[in-house]
Amino acid sequence: MCAVGVRRVDPYSLGLIIVGETKFSTPSGFIESIHNHLGPVVVSHLESNKNTRFQAVMILIEEEYILNYIVNLQTNIFWNPYKLYIFVIVSECSERLMAFLEHIWDKYRVDNTMIVCSTKFSTIYSFDPNKYERMLSVYNESNKDELLVKLRKEKILNLHKQPLPVTMFPTSKTAVLKPDGRYGGVDGYLLQLIAEKMNFTPITIIPEDGQRYGQELKNGTLTGALGKLSYGETAIFTNKIFIKEYQTARLEFTAPFDFDQLCVLVPKAEKNRIWMFILLCFESEVWILIAVCYVLSIVIWYIVRSVIDRKQPDCILLAIELLQIFLNSSIKRKLNTTSERVFVVFVVIFSLLMAHTFQTYLVKSFSMRTYKKDINTLEDLDKSHLKVYVSSKNLGDTFMAEDNAVMSRLFKKFIYNFEDTSKRGRWKRIAYNKDIAVLGKERDLEDQIKLITAKNGGPLLHLVRECPRAYHSAYSVSVNSPYMESINKVIGQTLAAGLFKSWFFNNMSQHNGLKMNQETWSENVTFSLEHLTVAFTTLVVGLFLAFVVFILEMVSFRCCCKSHRR
Repeated sequence: MCAVGVRRVDPYSLGLIIVGETKFSTPSGFIESIHNHLGPVVVSHLESNKNTRFQAVMILIEEEYILNYIVNLQTNIFWNPYKLYIFVIVSECSERLMAFLEHIWDKYRVDNTMIVCSTKFSTIYSFDPNKYERMLSVYNESNKDELLVKLRKEKILNLHKQPLPVTMFPTSKTAVLKPDGRYGGVDGYLLQLIAEKMNFTPITIIPEDGQRYGQELKNGTLTGALGKLSYGETAIFTNKIFIKEYQTARLEFTAPFDFDQLCVLVPKAEKNRIWMFILLCFESEVWILIAVCYVLSIVIWYIVRSVIDRKQPDCILLAIELLQIFLNSSIKRKLNTTSERVFVVFVVIFSLLMAHTFQTYLVKSFSMRTYKKDINTLEDLDKSHLKVYVSSKNLGDTFMAEDNAVMSRLFKKFIYNFEDTSKRGRWKRIAYNKDIAVLGKERDLEDQIKLITAKNGGPLLHLVRECPRAYHSAYSVSVNSPYMESINKVIGQTLAAGLFKSWFFNNMSQHNGLKMNQETWSENVTFSLEHLTVAFTTLVVGLFLAFVVFILEMVSFRCCCKSHRR
């Protein structure tokens, strides 16, 4: 056995193997043509190149009947739609060639083929399944270079309206199922474009097991779209999928055309109580500083009044008088000295600034509800009591990081199945039960935040700002699919034309329009007793204290009267 190999030197070169008996002379003239158009030729032995990924195979056979043996080779290693197959038959050829080439196309989807009859390489036969009338194309010495150039060029398959099974399931944004059975959204539009360019009729199939993307079971069985694709039930999976390692090696990804992140959806933090607005207006250090300033001002005011009045003032009356200034109320006492005026002026300025700051905060708090601290980092998520629900085991490697303790702890919190006793579904369970979090695509999770809201329109869900993973997205096809190059070319043309951005922004404008319409019809907010709880509580407490002091004063007064009578 001898072999001639062409190893890949540049992106356009092909690998070539010639297999045949050593009695055959090396077809130097034909090899020279291949060298000029496809790449340099390297002569080597076939057995020494078992692990080499050649892009072309030349087979030298003595009799035409051997084609029947070759066509029945049950191995995907030999038949590969990406390779170029050159069959060199020493004897003359018959009408079997057409049936042979049709068979390897129908069975293995291999179309880059040529057959040379006799070692003179005078006549070359080629088969193009994209033509409506299947027939052999004949090339001779004058135009054989044209065939080599044609095989080198990338082309889009023409399937002549043949039905092609495609896995696709409806989603809320990228694959919207229309009443007529067709799909809209980015995935739907791209499928229509690919079907139009490749001229086939898509037969969309939704996974019957309800697993959507699918996963590998304990017995090794694949479910969902991954199973449909891996077992050859469908040719293409046209819901975009993350480009990552899955449990099966029986699929390949097309050129990427999108990018998304894996994020975590958690319950929205609880609202702050309205009566806490006054306490939350300033930080604890500020409240302490205000109290210190008030006490210090009383001491200074006491010293100033003691010097000016030349007598010891009443401390309680002095504190009340200064409190009036802090509360922007006027005082009845006439300021006789410059020191008093300077002191009061700066206290008034301070109180004005503090009062206006306080009023501004109250207005903002009454008009916009505030919440407690949300979970915004993976460390916060780790410290919470929440389990992380994952709908597919394909995403189970999201938190697999041996060198990161937080990620490792989160990996242990994964749950794939949970008993929904509330019968609300996972999204409402997050909002109301507040006992789980959900890992998913960022855009899908953002949609759920808009859908699951409180009666007053407030949010019930929150998206953790720190996302653990980010991936490119693409379609997937079976390994060595004959449709890969055609799909990639359509995707490349679509990206260059900017159609993906157009489809995406059109879809976003519809969502934003719906959101704006909902905000327009929101109810007017009026102050309720809840908003005025602090004011009424302060008044009730003040009246109660005043009543207690009044009772104590009455008791004290009567005791004094009895002592005077005695």
